Parts: sequence; structure tokens; C-alpha cells
Amino acid sequence: MECHNTLFLLPPKFLRTALESSPMVQSFCNSCSSAIASSSNPDALDIAEKLHRCLVYTGSAVRVLVVDDDKPLALVISEALRGTGFEVSTFNGVFPAAQFALKTAPNIVVTDYDMPGINGLVFSAWLSVNCPACKIVIISGDAATVTEQAPLGLKFTLLQKPVTIGVLIAAVQSSQPRDIS
Repeated sequence: MECHNTLFLLPPKFLRTALESSPMVQSFCNSCSSAIASSSNPDALDIAEKLHRCLVYTGSAVRVLVVDDDKPLALVISEALRGTGFEVSTFNGVFPAAQFALKTAPNIVVTDYDMPGINGLVFSAWLSVNCPACKIVIISGDAATVTEQAPLGLKFTLLQKPVTIGVLIAAVQSSQPRDIS
């Protein structure tokens, strides 16, 4: 898939701005008042503002994004969630998932922690800024590391591997919004 989106020509730097320690500037949408981005890099803020879309979703299904570099596991998780009525989109990398999240504003993201490039925790911090209403479920084989490295104030549900499909489905169901209309 060829990507013509300028945000994804420099994604590592942009995504990592969610965790920068230098003075941050937060940008808000004039139409929907949601937080668009938080960064000390003016270029990143400019790109985020140009990509922001005020979305009004009128469907009835809860939109779940599954992000895991382990393709077979991602497919198993996706099929299990679809079987319980969720609308699921699956990605094997953070960058295409982030681009999709900007366009669709998912309700819930299920992400693995240990992925190449940008890990699930950095992606979750980016999501909390760019999709603030999105609930996050992180799956990790090393829960202690995730807990230690999590930025202060980042809200997510953490599931320790190995996790059963039943436990995962229960975590996603408990994260779903009460009123999505």
C-alpha cells in the first residue's frame, strides 16, 4: 500500500512527540474542541491540524482497532471480537494503524506492547492525544515494564500474556462506550 500522506513520511519523530519532555503546546480543533496534538515541534502540530477530521459516527457497532505485528494472533483476536459484534479493523504495524485512527476515530484500540519501531505504549500515548475518546487495551508479556514506562496520566487497560480470548473480550467489552450514537 503506497502512502501519500505527509504525516507518515516522518512518523517516528511525530509519534514520539507525545512523550517529549520539552515544553509542549497543545492544539485543539476549532469545530469539535477535541485535542488534536501535543508537541514542542511546530511542524508536527501543523501536520496534525491539517490531518484532523471532525468525525460524526452514526453506526451502531463499536469500532475496535487491533494492532499487533504477530499476524496470526492479530487475526485470531480480530475474528473473536467480530464474533461478539464489534466492528474490527486489523493492522500489523503502528503507522498504518495511526493513519486509520485519524480517519475513523476508533472507540477502542487493542495493541501489543512489543512491536518493531514504535511500541504499543508510545502508540497509546499518541492515541491519547489524537483520539482522546478512544479506550486503550495493551497486551504485554512484560507488564512490569509497561507499568514502569507508562507516561503519567496515560489511561489504559493492561493484560498480561498469555491472555485468553475470553479475558480479552471481557476487557474490550468493559471498555466500550455506553452511548455511541
